[in-house]
Amino acid sequence: MKTGFLCLLLFCSGLVDGNPLNSKRGVDIVLDCFYVSEAGGRLGGFTSSFTREPATLVLRNVSMTDDPSLEGFTDYKPNLEEEEQMVFEVLVSTVEIPEAESILHADCNGQEVICEVSQYFLQKEEGPESDAPPSQANWFISSLQIAGGGISVTMVMKNMATESSGTPQKHKKLGVPITNSGTILTSAEFNVYTHTPSIFTPLGRNVTMDCKFTGVPGLSGVAVEWRLQHQGSGRRIFQYRDAQGIPDRLGAWMDVDSVESQWDATLTVSDFQVQDEGTYICTVSSGGFHAQQTLQVMVMESPRVKLTPNTLVWGNNLPTKVTCEMAHYYPLDVTVEWLLEAPGANSEPTTLSNVYFSSHRQNKDGTFNITSYIWISPVADHLGTTYTCQVTHASLSKPIRASLTVKAPEPSGSWMIWGISLSTCIFIAAAFTMMCS
Repeated sequence: MKTGFLCLLLFCSGLVDGNPLNSKRGVDIVLDCFYVSEAGGRLGGFTSSFTREPATLVLRNVSMTDDPSLEGFTDYKPNLEEEEQMVFEVLVSTVEIPEAESILHADCNGQEVICEVSQYFLQKEEGPESDAPPSQANWFISSLQIAGGGISVTMVMKNMATESSGTPQKHKKLGVPITNSGTILTSAEFNVYTHTPSIFTPLGRNVTMDCKFTGVPGLSGVAVEWRLQHQGSGRRIFQYRDAQGIPDRLGAWMDVDSVESQWDATLTVSDFQVQDEGTYICTVSSGGFHAQQTLQVMVMESPRVKLTPNTLVWGNNLPTKVTCEMAHYYPLDVTVEWLLEAPGANSEPTTLSNVYFSSHRQNKDGTFNITSYIWISPVADHLGTTYTCQVTHASLSKPIRASLTVKAPEPSGSWMIWGISLSTCIFIAAAFTMMCS
């Protein structure tokens, strides 16, 4: 990501201290990008393939909080060595870029900004004045996402060179108007963005999926549709149209008063279940604009681990079957290891190989159970040995461990009575001897 090396060097080296200043300044954010286009035409209504070519996206004069990290930052100067090089300049003065600071400083946080640009097909507006189709070649759409979590923005851009007088130059490969310096000058017209592109949730919770939008002044006729893609099938969850919200999934709701007043299309799904997980698509339309965000929502339910028996006495009913039950976990994949640790502080645990498993069993709520077990044979040197069932699952930050130690048998009841009687006799004899002396 080309985000002004000196600026990032100053920022990462810790020269920013104290409270941020309230003043603002404009900054150019330069991003390595790919231009994605169709290759091979369309077959039966489906695109046969896509090509990805290197491109550059320049967000011009982005408003930032001024601080010392920006002192060495200079404005972007185009230097096009090849005629087919694609540089998209985007004016963002009217439609601002959300979370611009996080995009600028992604490198410092060890993150990568994934950037793609492609041609955009502007929707034809209804009405008597909209008979002529819009010039599709003059519109583009870009996708910016901070990998590993962070802001995700879909931005509709209009080519500004068409508004200049005379016949503009055209890009040799794309055939669209360019500036005198060879860049494709655009303006941001419409954004749809989310702060939660990936969500992990336990069962039964209320899950809120963030989806917001911004646009040029005068946006009207806003429509929102939320859809879910799950295991190869799709269904609508909620729609907003004509200032009314219509849920298709019981317990799904939006604050319809905030859609057009605050440009907020956030959706909440209550009592989230396994069948609710998947890819959620938030599509926002207004006039000829139409853009969307995708959010991955996944159920994460930790296994409940139980070891049976929880104590083991050597010599009693050996060999003994020791069972480790993992219950109510999701998703399916779970790893189970049995470890043996001999007595002694310096002993290293070894992994057992003779381990047995039941098949997976699915519960009514979609979660899974599985059982693993081992056999412990009657060997005397097993005294003090610890057996551990170690369970690893995607929902766990560290494995769950359930252990038992082979103990020596307790003295039997008859031996305990004999010992108590002997101790009593010794005590009485000693007392009699002291009285007679």
